[in-house]
Amino acid sequence: MLNYSVMHLGIVKSFNVKELRADICFYDLDDMVIADMAVLQRNTQGIKDFSCLEVGEQVLCLLDEEMQDGYVLGSIAGNEDLSNLNQDDTRFVLFPDGGLIKYDYNSHTLQILSNNINVTGNVVVSGNITLKGDLEVVGSVTASGDILAGGNNSNHHRHGD
Repeated sequence: MLNYSVMHLGIVKSFNVKELRADICFYDLDDMVIADMAVLQRNTQGIKDFSCLEVGEQVLCLLDEEMQDGYVLGSIAGNEDLSNLNQDDTRFVLFPDGGLIKYDYNSHTLQILSNNINVTGNVVVSGNITLKGDLEVVGSVTASGDILAGGNNSNHHRHGD
């Protein structure tokens, strides 16, 4: 059985998204490349939480003593990556195109920044909704309370016969 006891920083050369495996180059080991290394994931059984590596990303690897095999343990953040971390009560995912998913667990606020958001299934909101922009409804609108338009109650509006 191999003994995995050597840690090294490496750079992702390629990533196989279907198998979650990567080829890693180790510059401090004369540019040696270890191919097809398994990439650790957060959850893989009931809850599935997969994350893809990007080519050029710096990663920490656990290697065997012969440095022929190993595991990618995770990415190493550089100072430029830390510029958005100004709150210790926030979990966020920042995407290369500027998309953002951010949750502040002290204020219980979820923020999503994206050009488009598609939801499949029923949505129930318990609380108020503020909509800034136009609303298009494809289907019927049912209201159990008053409908106000310009401050006037439109529930009693009638068109002539």
